[in-house]
Amino acid sequence: MVFEYELLPANSPLLGLGNVLLTPHIAFLSEESLDECTSVTVDNIRQFLKGSPQNVIDSEVFQ
Repeated sequence: MVFEYELLPANSPLLGLGNVLLTPHIAFLSEESLDECTSVTVDNIRQFLKGSPQNVIDSEVFQ
């Protein structure tokens, strides 16, 4: 979930839920996630240059 404002108001009902974990947008940013993002990007470029693109959203573009 993305909030309109990063800091929720103190009276937000989400803050009182025990089954909800709230994190800022930057929560995904770790050394592991950056390594994985780099690896996927490099693999995508290599496959594209070989003529076999992966993770294609619109396959008609390559036909």
